[in-house]
Amino acid sequence: MKNIVLITGYSLLTAFFLCTPPLCAQEKVLDRMTRSEARQEILRHTEIKDHVTFYHSNDKDIYVVYDLASSGNKEKMLQGKTILLGILDAFESTRNQSRPLEVSFFAREKFFDAIRILKENKLMDAELRQQSESLVSQMSFCEERGPNNRAANYAMGALAAARLFPKHKDAKLWKAYAEVCTWYGAVRFASESKNKELSRQLQERFDYLCTAEKDFLPIKNHVDLNMFGCLPLELYQITKKIQYLDLGISYADTQWELPAEASAEEKRWADKGLSWQTRLWIDDMYMITILQSQAYRATGNRKYIDRTARSMAVYLDELQRPNGLFYHAPDVPFLWGRGNGWMAAGMAELLKVSINAVIFMEYVTVV
Repeated sequence: MKNIVLITGYSLLTAFFLCTPPLCAQEKVLDRMTRSEARQEILRHTEIKDHVTFYHSNDKDIYVVYDLASSGNKEKMLQGKTILLGILDAFESTRNQSRPLEVSFFAREKFFDAIRILKENKLMDAELRQQSESLVSQMSFCEERGPNNRAANYAMGALAAARLFPKHKDAKLWKAYAEVCTWYGAVRFASESKNKELSRQLQERFDYLCTAEKDFLPIKNHVDLNMFGCLPLELYQITKKIQYLDLGISYADTQWELPAEASAEEKRWADKGLSWQTRLWIDDMYMITILQSQAYRATGNRKYIDRTARSMAVYLDELQRPNGLFYHAPDVPFLWGRGNGWMAAGMAELLKVSINAVIFMEYVTVV
């Protein structure tokens, strides 16, 4: 039963990403425009009234830029650069408006990869660098909740931004749950399928991250960043290397260690015995659970499973609806499909650990 729940949860979680149209299906409307014409075309999107349509209004134009930049044809690549500069001009001109133009989470990976390709082909001049760095500095990669769930910005563009600007002051904020979930799933698959070669490659890549790329290790100040710790804890289960354990536990413990600069709301959560990173977002039913349950598996210390069981019980009381499904958050009353996948996967992770069902029931109010 628990395997069925786990598979269902991860299926719901990934379904969102499998439904996006291929780039080739996008209508190419800018591939012959001048920079000024491209700017004017993008500025027309400010007239769109619907919020979601406005947010995604630039997607097809960025796909055009990516297709041109990645074509391998220098003439097309230069045209892609021209359009890109026009888009950046439009973004800059709306920066201080109440509703500035931006790059949606669907298009961010292609946006930053297009710039990276131009850079690698020596087509990035000082102007393009300055404008793109200015944009990435004002861009939020974990914008707060809404029916559009812009926290998915992490999933679609953060890694591409980090590849383009590895020394940017905010680069540590750009690697989070999307990359971790992919990596964690690959490690689990390699282990379950007894694929030793894949396991070796995944461990080598992780070791490289912890040494040559250690500046990219996520900081420990957000639920979407701390969950990185589940990955070294899973590697510890396989290898018993103490460095993996130490790294993973540091993320698990700081999720409950109230920082000196904590806000009043964060202190209230901590006073209730919950993580100071609590948001009452359905996402957290996986993000907190996977980290703390992994810490329990690695150490056998009951405090870790107590933490996640207590948190899960609170989230169930706050978010579950009479029909069994879950709102994204108390103030975001939407039955978000991917979010319900987070819950299903998180619950399976909690219940599969030995004696977890017994511990969890101590915190659940039986109606």
